[in-house]
Amino acid sequence: MVGHLLDYIRFGTEFGRERYDRYGPVTWMGAFGTRIAVIAGPEATQRVFTNADKAFSQAGWRFLIDRFFHRGLMLLDIDEHKMHRRIMQHAFTRDRLAG
Repeated sequence: MVGHLLDYIRFGTEFGRERYDRYGPVTWMGAFGTRIAVIAGPEATQRVFTNADKAFSQAGWRFLIDRFFHRGLMLLDIDEHKMHRRIMQHAFTRDRLAG
């Protein structure tokens, strides 16, 4: 059930760096009772965050946070995320926040 979660909590970035050195930029890890893909290193992180080919989905977060943030901005994929983000950006301009 716990998998590597306690190691991650205890050793943090040291744990992540050791796994990166041992297994490379993409590995699998057990935590929260499931298997999780772990991405590390600058190239792999950039590839996932830019998601230019739209190969990555936000669905992987749902098992962990959907109960608290159901259909939240972070859990929406690509076009739907962009649409909602643009709507929200208007509410967070300097003038509106000052008002």
